[in-house]
Amino acid sequence: AGGLALLIGPFQFLTRIRDSKPMLHRWMGRLYLICILLGGLSAFVIAPGMISGLVGEIGLISLATLWLWTAWNAYRNIRAGNIEIHRDWMTRNYALTFAAVTLRLWLGILIGTQVPFLETKYAGDFDALFVEVYRVVMWLSWVPNLIVAEMIIHRRRAPKKNVNTVQAQAQTG
Repeated sequence: AGGLALLIGPFQFLTRIRDSKPMLHRWMGRLYLICILLGGLSAFVIAPGMISGLVGEIGLISLATLWLWTAWNAYRNIRAGNIEIHRDWMTRNYALTFAAVTLRLWLGILIGTQVPFLETKYAGDFDALFVEVYRVVMWLSWVPNLIVAEMIIHRRRAPKKNVNTVQAQAQTG
């Protein structure tokens, strides 16, 4: 379900689709939210048995909780007609959805940085290396994504400056 949400998500941000085919946008949005619900609930089932222990479990449960919460807020706001607030919540939600991608990127990067220490730090035990890296990745996969989403929202909400006003200020100041 999470993979399908990952595929659908970018199309929801395309203005051309939202404006020219609002019904398609709505139906894709409904499917996306169903995927988030299924994926989020699945994470609560998966988390207790993770090899990364309590740190990884809390990371995944935190991600799942925020994933469901941001989806709920997006849904609640679109039903209330708050399109801009809905858009902000969906930006946050998709950033959390994208954790599936960043998890794999960080996993590869961090394993690559630790392999040179496999013999010394991990006594040749790759599983020990993997568990340590996975604990970190369960947080790195979504926390930076959420920070980037907040930066995007802040930038989108910032007042637009007129090019002529900026040029005039540069000449006078």
